[in-house]
This record gives sequence, C-alpha cells and structure tokens, in this order.
Amino acid sequence: MSVHHYEIAKEGVEKTVERAVENGWSEAEALQSLLVQVIERYGKQAGVKDTRQMLEYELSNLKGTVDYDFVRSR
Repeated sequence: MSVHHYEIAKEGVEKTVERAVENGWSEAEALQSLLVQVIERYGKQAGVKDTRQMLEYELSNLKGTVDYDFVRSR
C-alpha cells in the first residue's frame, strides 16, 4: 500500500519548518509562508469558491471536537 497523502504533507511541513529554523526564521514564520504558498497553489487548482469553502471548513474544525488525524488516516 502506498503512503497516505496526509503523511506526505506532514513530512513536507516538518522539513519546511526545520529548514526555516536552521536559517533563523521562527516556526510561525515558516508555517505562515507555507500556508500562503499552499493556499495560492490550491486556489489555482480548485478555484476561489472551493478554496474558500475548504478553508472555512478547516477553520471551523480547529476546535478539536473531531479527531481529524484519525479521519484523514482512512
């Protein structure tokens, strides 16, 4: 079985943060930059409407009421 795409994304985030910190940037700065790049690229693929809906969905679930790591591992 192949590696789940969420696992690949997590590895990318860790590598980005590690490299940014090694170059004197904070984790928050690295994550913000990553978010901007990902949103821009996703927007080009999915369009503005779908991107907005996805972001609103993810933001509404920051409360932690659902174990999204579990859900996304399926």
